[in-house]
This record gives sequence, C-alpha cells and structure tokens, in this order.
Amino acid sequence: MSVILDGSFTTAKEMPKDFDLVYEAHSVDQGLVPDWIEDRDVAGGDIVARFQEMDLGTVMLNFFSTDPDDVEKGLVRINLSSLETA
Repeated sequence: MSVILDGSFTTAKEMPKDFDLVYEAHSVDQGLVPDWIEDRDVAGGDIVARFQEMDLGTVMLNFFSTDPDDVEKGLVRINLSSLETA
C-alpha cells in the first residue's frame, strides 16, 4: 500500500496550513478507517480514498498534481509496505 502526499508543508511557507493525502482504498479494510478521516477540520487536511477504478480519488489525485494556476507540481508517494514495523 502507498499513500500520495502533497500540501503547503512542502513549500517555503513559514506556517504551512494543510496537507493533501490520497490513499489506496483497495489495500485498506474500510471498517478500520475512522469516520473523521474525511472531515478536513478534524484531520487537518484533505484525505481521499482512491479505488482501483476511475473515481473521485483519481480525479483528486489529478487535482493535487497541479497548482492553482494549473502548473504541474510534484507529489510524494510513500510505499508503506516497505516500512519496517517496530
């Protein structure tokens, strides 16, 4: 499973305000996902599930990959499967 991360914390802003995260929902037991995860105010950023088929997650992934001027920007993909557990 991997997550794709973006947000103002990756910029030179002195006080970044949020993050954007897209996670691969097909790799997650949806029963374990807390209800608040889609509440931007509680989570502190946008968290969107991406399913294998074309859906809102894919649209949001495309949205996150451009800035407000529609200029492409980089995203960070973190492969959680490769991380060691404590």
